[in-house]
Amino acid sequence: MPRVVSATAPIFSYAQHNNIEGIRRLFKEGLASPFDVSYEEGRSALHYAVTAEKPEMVKFLLTEHADPDTASDVVWNYYLQNPGDVFFENFLTTIGLSRFDSDILHKRKFSVVHQIVLELSNVDLDDYLRTASDEIDRPDIMGKSPLCWAASRPNPVFVGILLRHGALLHTSDRRKQTLLHYCAGSGSAHSMKIMLKTAQERMNGSKQSINSFADFINAKDSKGRTPLNFATRMNFLDHAELLIAADADIEAVDEPLRRTILLTAIYWNSNDVLSILLDNEANTGQCDASHASILHYAARYANIKTLNVLLQHNLTNCDVDARDDGALTALETFESTQDRVKFEDEKNQLASATALKRILVRCNATPDGHVIDVLDSSDEVSESDVSGSTDEFFDANSDVVEESREK
Repeated sequence: MPRVVSATAPIFSYAQHNNIEGIRRLFKEGLASPFDVSYEEGRSALHYAVTAEKPEMVKFLLTEHADPDTASDVVWNYYLQNPGDVFFENFLTTIGLSRFDSDILHKRKFSVVHQIVLELSNVDLDDYLRTASDEIDRPDIMGKSPLCWAASRPNPVFVGILLRHGALLHTSDRRKQTLLHYCAGSGSAHSMKIMLKTAQERMNGSKQSINSFADFINAKDSKGRTPLNFATRMNFLDHAELLIAADADIEAVDEPLRRTILLTAIYWNSNDVLSILLDNEANTGQCDASHASILHYAARYANIKTLNVLLQHNLTNCDVDARDDGALTALETFESTQDRVKFEDEKNQLASATALKRILVRCNATPDGHVIDVLDSSDEVSESDVSGSTDEFFDANSDVVEESREK
């Protein structure tokens, strides 16, 4: 029976992290169904799996009779943003759609400029804008201008042409996503350089401008996400570095999850961006709406590479005794088969357990109030570091692994 549930329901995070066994268990126990949707946006598990590009999860959900129509629009959008992407092309084929579908194109109310930018027309953009400049900022049915679409694609040529013809920078679609959001999420770093440079030039040269450069950099969409959040989600290091260099707010918090950009990096295992966020002293003491801390995120979502990045930085403001809304500490979250989203084979799980214990060493406490000394915490952890019994790493009360806080 389909239900309307919170976006924080396990089925959605499992879908995004390809945890097929976890979702299969939820279905078997009657705790979820492939028809469940989030009450915040009405999105299904299939939608979440598609946007996270998890083909195995998509295939599994479709075999469980998930409705492909719940994800068809977003797949079509993603494919237009990522021309040639095999994942989205295959999904469109599976559900009988094409990027050249005339009905969809008509419904979207694409202008000629849109069609040129999306390479659905062979007309020369520069030549066309010389005679039809009034179309340059005309939005489609979703509120996306041609520049938004151009910014979302990997080719910066159309971005440069549109800006030279005076396309507006301060535009957003119906979800309040700006061209910088789209560029940060799927466009090219060169496009971002062009847009940042143009924005600075226009705002510095106009005393009448009501928009500041900071507003442009830190614009929030309908879910409170900034462009830096999008770059973090995709682990686009070049994009993130450009935004941070332009004074993007690294402490921005989204809604309704209240997830910081740092927590977002851990959630998606965006290791490259995570490292520069920590290098730039992102606040490690913030919790999300469910009172989950950076340690909870590490325990619940992080793979071994993400845990290693956290090990390489001295985490501060981290309370290992803190409990989230599920009344779990970070260590208890890791040991829970239901709460840890990332499921690994035994060897990888042991490596992750060791890494998490080392992070707790850095935070100077375990849940029972003692310092643990599992291994030399200055070393990076890899799968080859770990062998033997798991007891040494999972038993927080073991005399082998603990010593007094006073030492």
